[in-house]
Amino acid sequence: MGHLKTFGALLLNVDYRTIDDTWAQAMFATKMQNSNAELRYIREYVDWVKENQIHIMGYLEPEPSMIFYDGFGADYIRVKFRVQFLSFKHHERLIYDNWFPQEADFEKNVWYEGYADIKMVTNVGGHWGSTLKVSPTASLFFNHTISKVE
Repeated sequence: MGHLKTFGALLLNVDYRTIDDTWAQAMFATKMQNSNAELRYIREYVDWVKENQIHIMGYLEPEPSMIFYDGFGADYIRVKFRVQFLSFKHHERLIYDNWFPQEADFEKNVWYEGYADIKMVTNVGGHWGSTLKVSPTASLFFNHTISKVE
C-alpha cells in the first residue's frame, strides 16, 4: 500500500512552480521498472507541466479489502481519489496518465472524485513482498468512475 499511496500523492499533487527532477525520480521509484524509458516519459510530463502551468491537488486512498488478481500476473487495488485542477492553459495531459481522456473538460477550482482499479505488478515470483509496485500501465482513467463533487 505504501507504493500506491506515494504514487497517488505524487500523481495528484503537481505544481508547475515547484516540480522538478526530484518529483520525476520519486514517481519513477513507485513504478515497476523494466527499463529507464518510463523515466524519460515522466521527465517529458514534468516539462509539459511547466509549459502548461499545471497545478493540481488531490489524494488517493487505497482500499486494501478490494484487491483482485487478474490471472495474468497483476493485482488490482481499488482506490478512491479526489482531485482539483487549480491552474492550466490547455486541458491535455493534466495528470501523468496514458489514459487521461483526450476530450477532458475539467473545470478549474472544482473538486472531482472517483474510483479506479490500479494495476500493481512485480517481477519476483513466490514471496513478492515489497516488490509489488504500480504498473507502468496503471491508470486512474482506464477502469474508473469520476464525477464533480456537488
